[in-house]
This record gives sequence, C-alpha cells and structure tokens, in this order.
Amino acid sequence: MGLPKIKCPECNAGLKSAAGFTVGQTVCCPKCETYFTVEEPEDDFEEPRPAAKSKGAPAGKKPVRAAAVDDDEDDEDEKPRKKKRRRVDDEEGDERSYKNSPVRFVILGVLIVVMLVLAYFLYEKKRKESEAAATPGSLKPMEVADRQKEFIGPQDFAPQNAPAPQIALNPQNGPKRPAPVPGAGAGATNTFGALIPAAEVQALTQKHTTALLGSWTADLGGGVTEELTYKADGTFSAKQTGSGAKTATGKYRVQTVVGTKVLKLELDTDNTPRTITAVFEDGELLHPSLQPGVTATFRKK
Repeated sequence: MGLPKIKCPECNAGLKSAAGFTVGQTVCCPKCETYFTVEEPEDDFEEPRPAAKSKGAPAGKKPVRAAAVDDDEDDEDEKPRKKKRRRVDDEEGDERSYKNSPVRFVILGVLIVVMLVLAYFLYEKKRKESEAAATPGSLKPMEVADRQKEFIGPQDFAPQNAPAPQIALNPQNGPKRPAPVPGAGAGATNTFGALIPAAEVQALTQKHTTALLGSWTADLGGGVTEELTYKADGTFSAKQTGSGAKTATGKYRVQTVVGTKVLKLELDTDNTPRTITAVFEDGELLHPSLQPGVTATFRKK
C-alpha cells in the first residue's frame, strides 16, 4: 500500500493522493512546481504501515501531479506573517507620502509668514514707543499746566465764563493807565503759549544767531539761485543769479526768538529797515528771498 500523504521537500507543502504515493515515484508539487522522488517516510512523519505487495512504478510512467493539502499549521504560520508584512508596508508608505506631501510644506510656509508678520508688528510697536519716549518737548498736559502756572501766573487759570475786570479808559477820578515801558513786550513763548524764562530765551537767541552765520544757498527754480551770507560783524548780503539777477547788502540786528525755532531779525538796507523772521528746521533755513513775497528754503554751504 502506498503512502497516503507526503510533504514537498522544497516548500514543505502537504500532498495527498487517493491512490497513494509509492516510494521511488516521481511527484510534481502543484504549489512550487518542483519534481521530487518519494522517499521512505521518517519516523516522526508517519508510522510505517505493513507493506503489501505493490507493483513498482513502470520506468516510462509520467510523474504524478499531486494535490496540495490545506495544512492548518502552515496556514497559521503564514497568514499572520503576511498580514504583519502588509501592515509594515502600509505604515512605511504612509510615512513616505506624508514626508513628500505638499500640504506639509504649505503649512510650514504659512507658519513662517505668520511669525514674520507678528515680529514686524512687535518691532513697529517698540520703535514707536521708543520714539515717543525720546522726542524732546513732548510734555504731558499736567506738566504744561504747571509750566504755564509758573511763568504766566495763576490769574490765567480763572474760569472761562468769569467776567473780565472793566477799567475805565479815561476816568475822571479813577486810576490812570500805566505808561508803557520801553522795550517791554509779551516776551518769547513756547509751543504751548507759555512764557519762556529769560535764561532760556538768551540761550536760544545765542544758538540761532550762531547757526545763522555763514553762507546759505537756495534753488528758486527756473535756473534762478540765491546765496545768502550773514557775518559776525553784523552785516549781511544776498545775491540772486540767473534770470533777473539781484543783489542786496546791509546790516542786521537780532531782535528776539519766537517759540523755539524762529529768530526775528531787523534788516537795514539803504536806511530802510524791515523786520523778517527766519525759521530753523532740521538743518534748513526758511528765509525771505529777494523775490517779493517768496520765502525760500536755504541750505548751508
């Protein structure tokens, strides 16, 4: 009697045949397509049966193609391995697709842009705060009121609706109006209208007078230029070149300062004095030119 069940030596698949397998018979494995010769079974595979007289396979007989047996143990060993390998491949594919996905780069770019915008607004806020803190003369309202009270006097803080005191212009028996003091005036005032102390007025006058000395030039347009020169000996000259050239010379006298940037001057040309104002602004001088009614911007040579 032949062997009812054998194993393929190549893929270890279980094979069976209704007719049985004869030792020495050539068999083709249907799973791996391997031809092998049936050998004597080992002790641990199958217990030998009492052999009946069997006819040997003829020499010219074709190999038997065995049917594959569903081996439960083989299936249990192979199926989990295939599933595990498939899960690992899926995870690796997902990781590769995420690394190469354009969505990842888009999100990263958006985050970078948001961070840059926030940094820019923070920088602008800090810069404006530092400029506001470093700007000279930016007094608070309470500080302005204190300075006005110090230099003007408490009477300026009377209620707005309070009646003004009435003084008779020509009273018969009343007090007389005091005569004006020569040279007395309202005095220099700052940006807020408060009187500037005399020491500060003197310092500003000296500062602007020193800055005024030297030569200044201005472009009046149309190829016309003007050069203005102030000297320390109290003389000045103005020369206009181009169309309608003009010149003027004379003496000048500093009268006072108006605010903190304006210097009031008296110019005397041909015994005809006139009062002008010169404004100092960021290294430039706003000064009347020789052209009537034209104030030009002069720059230091």
